[in-house]
Amino acid sequence: MATKANPERPVRIWDAPTRLFHWLLALLVGAAYLSQELGHIDRHMTIGYVILTLVLFRVLWGFAGSEPSRFASFVPGPRGVIGYLRALLAGRPPKTPGHNPVGALLIFAMLALVAFQASTGLFANDDIFSEGPLAKLVDKDTSDWLTQMHETSFWILLGLVGVHVTANLGYELVLKQPVVRAMVSGSKPLPEAVRAPRLRSPWLALPVLAVAAVTVWYIVTRL
Repeated sequence: MATKANPERPVRIWDAPTRLFHWLLALLVGAAYLSQELGHIDRHMTIGYVILTLVLFRVLWGFAGSEPSRFASFVPGPRGVIGYLRALLAGRPPKTPGHNPVGALLIFAMLALVAFQASTGLFANDDIFSEGPLAKLVDKDTSDWLTQMHETSFWILLGLVGVHVTANLGYELVLKQPVVRAMVSGSKPLPEAVRAPRLRSPWLALPVLAVAAVTVWYIVTRL
């Protein structure tokens, strides 16, 4: 809570491309699971291609995007993680303009798992009618193993998503830090002493997305 000694003001933190990526990815991961359970394999594969495109976009945006979205701005070091955990356990975590050090580790883990999920799906098969577009590049045993990894890693991802959601609700309800609302509105209340981050034009995301889409299209149709 802001005090006279520590006044706060709303600061634009998350640009539109980052927020759209976040919510679209959440929806598409759910849609991918549902399409698999309903047996719509072709639809499941198409959703997987879109997810892979989004993840590749986020990786590129992590270098070309706005300051809070760049990996260089929130890659945590051991001291930063330990210091933040101590403050968190004491109930006084500092307010950060982007991802906090512990949250950053979780973001990297989820991105890596989603990328692994989408990538292994390219080599997977269902032993009946369908197989990923790159399954032809490996032998059947390797494709079967990658299929198993594709299925197993989803449950690990689901566990991390559960931790992510629980942590965000804890920040909202217990620590009174509006991290969920910030990912909706883009703004977050921060102390006056905290410098407002530099944001890039959202139009820059269009060529970045185009590069990601063309790359995935080439992988899926030309390899």
